[in-house]
Amino acid sequence: MSDDGRGLPPLGLLLFFLIGAFVMFQAMDGFDLTALIGLIFLGGAVGMTGYIYYNVKNEGVKDTVNWLLGSKQDTGGGNSDSSSKVPPPSENLKNELYFERADQKCEWCEEHTDYPEVHHIKPRAEGGSNDTSNLIVLCRNCHGKADRNAISRNKLNYKVKKQMEDY
Repeated sequence: MSDDGRGLPPLGLLLFFLIGAFVMFQAMDGFDLTALIGLIFLGGAVGMTGYIYYNVKNEGVKDTVNWLLGSKQDTGGGNSDSSSKVPPPSENLKNELYFERADQKCEWCEEHTDYPEVHHIKPRAEGGSNDTSNLIVLCRNCHGKADRNAISRNKLNYKVKKQMEDY
């Protein structure tokens, strides 16, 4: 759900499709070219609505509303530029966490994973560091849950603290 800042925000596009469909159907005199154009506008509106529903389910209402409005604000509450100040963790650090601390397992569900994802407990956008106490190795499923806050930061922090004691 990224917006590059060019053109209409997604909500404007949805309104464009809806108003276009309404105007075309009002101007219609039998089934002609205006009806076809109206159907195209209506199809665009239905497609946008479906995509919005998909985003609400996967990204949450707050992120979707910000995306619809073309908002540049970061929903994490931090400075959106700060993630560029904190670089992503290095491959060496990721490998160290995956092979040594996590023993090639998801540190949350403890299932073996061939495709580990390193998650920042406190996001980079909020000033979270690449310190090993702020990073946790997760499988794809658990990473999605952590991103949606289905697994709280407190629980992730506790799990990492326990892992580091054993490490």
